[in-house]
Amino acid sequence: MPNGPGIALLKELQTTVDSVETPLTIVTTGFADSIPVKVGGRWRDNKELALFRGAQALSLLNTNSSRHRYLASAAGDGGSTLFARAAGEQSRSRTVILEIRVTPDLR
Repeated sequence: MPNGPGIALLKELQTTVDSVETPLTIVTTGFADSIPVKVGGRWRDNKELALFRGAQALSLLNTNSSRHRYLASAAGDGGSTLFARAAGEQSRSRTVILEIRVTPDLR
């Protein structure tokens, strides 16, 4: 779950996205570090944890507007080119990236 400031930021972004008349595609990508998840825990593996993080951010951001398309994705624990220069595995842990694109009309 995002912390208080993260939730506040997502709600602020939600208000902004909702005010945009142009159809958008909003993609959230969750990340997990390479430390294995606890056996018997909530997630089977780090990819499932990363997808949960992306989906959780998306659920807080989703405005239920029919103008916009919402997608959640996950980056595996093998890393991402976005974080190739980051120092250490912890720099990716608990990270969610939002990508907002203008899309053709969805009607």
